[in-house]
Amino acid sequence: MHRSTFMFFLYKYDIFWVFLIISIVIAILAFIISEILASIRKGAEKLASRTENESSQVESLA
Repeated sequence: MHRSTFMFFLYKYDIFWVFLIISIVIAILAFIISEILASIRKGAEKLASRTENESSQVESLA
């Protein structure tokens, strides 16, 4: 493929490549954000269950 033909091919589909890159970036960011939120939520559940267990232990001692 000649260089000028290749450049024309890229410019012709420039909008497509921009759309493709943006779509991939959004998908990756969504995955990363969901992983972060899941880990935060899991930590909060551990903390909540720990305080519930501690309060039940205190009640049983009293």
